[in-house]
Amino acid sequence: MLVILKMGGAAITDKAVYETAKDEVIWKLASAVSQALQKDKGLQLIIVHGAGSFGHPHVIKHGVESGVRTPKQARGFCEVRNSCAKLSAAVMTQLLDAGVPAVLLPTGALAVQKNKRISSFNLALIKHALNLGLVPVLRGDMVFDEVLGASVCSGDQVVSYLCPKLKVARAVFATDVDGVFLEDPKKNKHAKMFREIRLRDLHQMRDSVGGSKATDVTGGMRGKLSELSGIKCPIFVANASEPERITNLLLGKRALSTKIS
Repeated sequence: MLVILKMGGAAITDKAVYETAKDEVIWKLASAVSQALQKDKGLQLIIVHGAGSFGHPHVIKHGVESGVRTPKQARGFCEVRNSCAKLSAAVMTQLLDAGVPAVLLPTGALAVQKNKRISSFNLALIKHALNLGLVPVLRGDMVFDEVLGASVCSGDQVVSYLCPKLKVARAVFATDVDGVFLEDPKKNKHAKMFREIRLRDLHQMRDSVGGSKATDVTGGMRGKLSELSGIKCPIFVANASEPERITNLLLGKRALSTKIS
C-alpha cells in the first residue's frame, strides 16, 4: 500500500526566521515514519516536504514568483533552489539517522511546469526507488516552466499530482496544528476544528480559512485547501509534533486529525 506524507513547511521550519529548521519536529516525523515502516513491512511511502522559511523568502527577494525572464531572476532561481536543498539536507539527515531508507529526488530535477502547473513529471524514478524498497523524498521547489522560464511548484501541488498518478491509498499532511480550523487556533483557543470535511465542501472552506501570515508564496492553508480539492484519496491533516498520531495515520489507524474525503 502506497502512502504519501507531506511535511508542511510551517511545521518543520520557523517561517518567521530566515532559513531556520525545526530540528526537533523533523526528528519526531522521522521517528514516526521509522515506526510505521517497522510495524508494516508492506508499507510503501513517499515523503514530500515544504519549503517554509527556506525557499519562500528567496522567491520574494528575487522577484521570481511570476516567472524567470532576466539574468538577475535566473540567479534568483538558483538561490531558491539552493535554499530548498539546504532544508532537504536537514530532513534527509534526520530520516537516515532514524533508520529510514530515504533517497532524495529533488522535484526540480523531475518536474516541468506550464504556467505554474505541472505538465510533466518523471514518475519512473519514483517507481524505481519504491521497487528498491526506498522512501523517495521530494519537496516544494522551483522548477523549469515552459511558459514562464521557471516557477514555484509547491509541495502540496506535488502531492495532488502524484496521488492519482501513483494510485496513492491516503495522504497525511503533517502541519503545525491539530487539523483544519475555522479560525487560527493559535489566536483563538476556542477555534472550531473540523474532524471531517467532504471534498464537495472544500470550495466553501477556502473562503472561510485564512492565508499564511508569514512569508508564503503558496497561499498558506487557503492554498493548501485549493490543492487538496483535486485529491480523490482520503486525506488526513494532523499535528507534526505528535509522532504517534502520524504513525497511526500512516498505518491507516485512527488518530486526532481532520479527515478530508
